[in-house]
Amino acid sequence: MKITPVSALLVVSLGLCVVCVAQWRREAVFRQRLAEADARLREESDARLEAVTRAGAFEKEIARLTQLRADTEARLIETTDALTAAQKELAGAGAATGERAREVEAQNQAITEANARLQQVTAERDRALEELNQRTRAYNELMQRFNKRAN
Repeated sequence: MKITPVSALLVVSLGLCVVCVAQWRREAVFRQRLAEADARLREESDARLEAVTRAGAFEKEIARLTQLRADTEARLIETTDALTAAQKELAGAGAATGERAREVEAQNQAITEANARLQQVTAERDRALEELNQRTRAYNELMQRFNKRAN
């Protein structure tokens, strides 16, 4: 079998066609992979941009919360100092109240003793008045008898 130049040319042409089809398919797959990679790159770029935007917003929120915390701590310290001062004042007032209560108790006891003495003196006065009344009656009776005899 003798290969004629036309047959050889035909075989070579068919071989080249097969090579072109293989390269075309390979490049189609390559273009598809490039398109997928480009889509992923865009998604990742968008996600990165969104993350950077969120990070900026979070930084602002963190700064705001840090300032709010500092203000709250300052108010807490002021309130704690005021509470401590009020407790000290209350303790002082409590001591003064306790002292005043002891004074009032002593005064109440003195009043009770004075009342007891007053009742005792009043009872003695009543007995003395009763005795005086009895003696006055006796004297009046004696004077009436004397006056009757003298008349």
